[in-house]
Amino acid sequence: MLYSGSKDVLQRILSGLNDAQRAAVTSSPNGQLQIIAGPGTGKTKVLTSRVAYLMIEHNIRPEHIIVTTFTKKAANEMKERLSQMLEGTNIQLNKLVIGTFHSICMRILMQYGYVINLKGFKIAADRDWDEVMKSLIDPITDDIADIRDLKLRKQISKLKSKGIYPDDYSLQKDYNKELHIIFKLFQEKLESSGLLDFDDLLVKTSQLLSKRNCVSKIKHVLIDEFQDTNTIQLQLMVKFAMGVPGNCNNITVVGDPDQSIYRFRDAVALNFELMRKKYPGCEIIKLNENYRSTSDILDFSEAVMRQQNSRTSKNLSSQFSHTFPAVHQSFGSREEEAVNIAQEIKFLKLLPKLFQNSDFAILIRAAYQSRALERALIEKKIPYRIVKGRAFWERKEVEQIVDFLRLVAYDDDKAAFLRTLKSCTSGIGPVTIKKIDAVIDEESKKGFTAISALYKIARGDFKGVGSSKNKDQIQLFLEMVEKARNFVANDNYSPNQLSLLFEFLKSQEPLASLIKEEERAQNIEEVKSQLVGFVPTEVEPINSEDSAPLNEDTFLQSFLSSIQLYSVDDKEEDNEDGVVCISTIHSAKGLEWPVVFIPGLTEGLLPASFAKKDENEEEAIDEERRIFYVSTTRAKQLLYVTNS
Repeated sequence: MLYSGSKDVLQRILSGLNDAQRAAVTSSPNGQLQIIAGPGTGKTKVLTSRVAYLMIEHNIRPEHIIVTTFTKKAANEMKERLSQMLEGTNIQLNKLVIGTFHSICMRILMQYGYVINLKGFKIAADRDWDEVMKSLIDPITDDIADIRDLKLRKQISKLKSKGIYPDDYSLQKDYNKELHIIFKLFQEKLESSGLLDFDDLLVKTSQLLSKRNCVSKIKHVLIDEFQDTNTIQLQLMVKFAMGVPGNCNNITVVGDPDQSIYRFRDAVALNFELMRKKYPGCEIIKLNENYRSTSDILDFSEAVMRQQNSRTSKNLSSQFSHTFPAVHQSFGSREEEAVNIAQEIKFLKLLPKLFQNSDFAILIRAAYQSRALERALIEKKIPYRIVKGRAFWERKEVEQIVDFLRLVAYDDDKAAFLRTLKSCTSGIGPVTIKKIDAVIDEESKKGFTAISALYKIARGDFKGVGSSKNKDQIQLFLEMVEKARNFVANDNYSPNQLSLLFEFLKSQEPLASLIKEEERAQNIEEVKSQLVGFVPTEVEPINSEDSAPLNEDTFLQSFLSSIQLYSVDDKEEDNEDGVVCISTIHSAKGLEWPVVFIPGLTEGLLPASFAKKDENEEEAIDEERRIFYVSTTRAKQLLYVTNS
């Protein structure tokens, strides 16, 4: 064994597994393995144990393993578990290539993007995306009357999730000329602004790996939550595992087809089947021992899923012998349904030493269901919290401070410059902004940055772009940017300098007016706290002996990239203990509670009304059934299903 002290560690890891888990962990590292892990069967434990096994038993170095997770939080939890598991060994876990598909692809593009002429990119925020699209649509809606009905964002994202770019789209069966025009213009404008959206990170990496095998030293690829992967992620999995002749295509995936509930994000539940078709010798191991729910809850959930098309039965076995059948009740109205749920919680809490508020969850299909539930819980004096799902980074004042920071960090962030110029000055209207936008685009073609173009406009180098007053305003705006940059000159990002920078930015409009409200001011302090405490991830080059130059970001650029990359994980969540949780089913995935209530089991809500209008109705209904299955399998002891 390569690592000191590892023999005893491996023995300890394997002794804590049941037979099926141990078989999955110790399966040969050569070839492909699918671990079908039903709810509560120890999926994360098995995946982390397999990573440890590959390193200890088969001497695979951490830097030669890729592990993808669905969220940053899951990656951090896995690293923490591995750290505890491998205590006493000299394994350098910091070299393990672990993260979301997007974060791993960003690492690869930072190091090898030059191969496809990609340098110095930024990740597009949602509002960057929206503004680029708006700038394209507004001038042409008269010519293409139905363009607004195309649901452009969803359509473009769906195409990219399949690895399709504008040049490929014309060959598709469902080709739409209007969509193609917008898609092509949008992609050109996005890239000319130095921006990549989330989908681009994946597609560009796939293109790069087709051109050059930049991950040839990777010896094993492990994919968590495989049921939630889409087409381009399946392609990336294959390319990550290219390796070298004689040591390639070594893949472990873990997941549960029955828990695939992200079809709206273009996840493909059939990826398990597609993988087996690509690799006919793929080994399949099922984990059937459930350590979460009672047998009655498992039987109820399995009965629901038996109706699913093209599904293999799991036959999960519970480790708990006591039986409490799932309860189904019907009510005359949503209000009556909510009142009865509150009354049942009140009753269960009166049972001696059994339940407390934090043991209860009410899982809803749609956010509007929470209104009646809130009223009922308040009336019964039951404390609760709602997992709202609104990102902290989407608040107006937070977006404004982030835009200010982008001005400090980048010379060529056109979106941030235009947005902030518009919000910081009066008298520079949409027409002038549009002219400035066009000048920046033209100057970009000559190799000039957005800020240099603004300096030229302020000097009057371009006739017809703004009044003399506008030019004075632009000059004052640029002076503000320079003052802000001086606080962190020479990359001095000490806590003191960052505090001074924030004090200066807080004095600038429109932020100065926004933070007169105490809550908004506190949010700005939270951003400052996160920036001061930010520790950039040390990006270990993949294929470290390769001579490819690593595109190093500054401290502030790393922080801003981190926000865009992971803000989707940072949904507002009050983690207060001692309260009942109201959550959407999607937000509850991966969690568990002793008692779960699922209201709204009504045609039109669960299953959702749009499922029957879907172009593939059967697949949409299957998805609704999987959503219900995920909700029922969050319950450990008691399950209540209601409708009105």
